[in-house]
Amino acid sequence: MALLTEADEVAEKELESRHTWKVKTKTAVATLHDKMGALDQAKAVMHNGLSMGEKLDLEIDELGVNKYAIRGFIDRYPKRFSEIEFPSK
Repeated sequence: MALLTEADEVAEKELESRHTWKVKTKTAVATLHDKMGALDQAKAVMHNGLSMGEKLDLEIDELGVNKYAIRGFIDRYPKRFSEIEFPSK
């Protein structure tokens, strides 16, 4: 968690306001929060990351190996991550 949190903080400081790496770090942090049982935090961070990805016109499939964890996560919470807001594409 410390390494991913640090990567996310560096991305926030060093990269432009919207960037693919920020989406990747945020979704990775969110899936780790989920595994650690911090569901509210996981949902908030995932929503933040996926919203940024949507603005960048990124598809979930473009997020590397993390795409399977992301898809599984959002499929468990369809009310929070609606198909309209985050389509499968």
